[in-house]
Amino acid sequence: MIFRFKGKTYSLSLKKRIIPVSLSQIIDRLNNEPSEEIPLVVDGSSLVGKVALVTGGYKGIGYSIAKRLLQDGVKVIITGRNEEQLKTSAEKLNTESVTWMKWDIADRSNSKYYLMEAEKCFGPIDILVNNAGVSTDRKGRVDFDNMDRVHFHYVHDINTLGTRKLCMSFIERYGKGTILNILSNTSLRPAQDAYFTSKWALRAFTESMGLSNERKKVTINGLCPGPIKTDMSFGPGVSMYRKEIPNRRIGMPEEVAELAFVQLLSGLSGISGQITVCDGGEILN
Repeated sequence: MIFRFKGKTYSLSLKKRIIPVSLSQIIDRLNNEPSEEIPLVVDGSSLVGKVALVTGGYKGIGYSIAKRLLQDGVKVIITGRNEEQLKTSAEKLNTESVTWMKWDIADRSNSKYYLMEAEKCFGPIDILVNNAGVSTDRKGRVDFDNMDRVHFHYVHDINTLGTRKLCMSFIERYGKGTILNILSNTSLRPAQDAYFTSKWALRAFTESMGLSNERKKVTINGLCPGPIKTDMSFGPGVSMYRKEIPNRRIGMPEEVAELAFVQLLSGLSGISGQITVCDGGEILN
């Protein structure tokens, strides 16, 4: 079929099916022009007024995510085990839209109680960002050959079991909302120590939850940072150059926060069970 529109000639072939679109939409496609219904930029207005809980939110990646959410009108509760650092971080953010709670997520028996206490701050929680985690205990990173039971459980109680319990408590209490689990690109590599295995387990749990139809009103996704300039990974004065990373540098917490922000927006639109990597291409090596 040949037709003219706005002075231009177009040829359209329909084969054994009816295309359920309007003529104007077809013309937009042919002209490579987006429809007015398609947003051209990321719009964070859907987050305004939402309430977010960010575990481990007083420093590093968690702090940057909390700060990013606050910029788009989200009310944020940051949690952690260090009361003084929580207070300092909340004061630094300097807004009435943020508050803090001392909360050890390894204490799985009280996760429901903590959620109820958190509601007293700004109301029901809409967004859960599970960022709290440890890479080691005071002994340092320990490989499998030298690992004892205490070390293994210390890491897994926080990174895996505590996070999983909080996810389950969130789903049970609200039945809707969005969850983002901060993983690690180590969850995509052969496991070498307790930190690696804890992130492997959390990645598997995140994907499994995304697959569950009975929880379709709660979206859950994962974000895998690579080497990021935080206290957990690198001390002060560390060189930002890394030759083993394709883009040759260590990432910044703010970069992870920006991607987390986009994932949370996507979660509100129904994307679930997806794992995104932010590591400068390191996992490709």
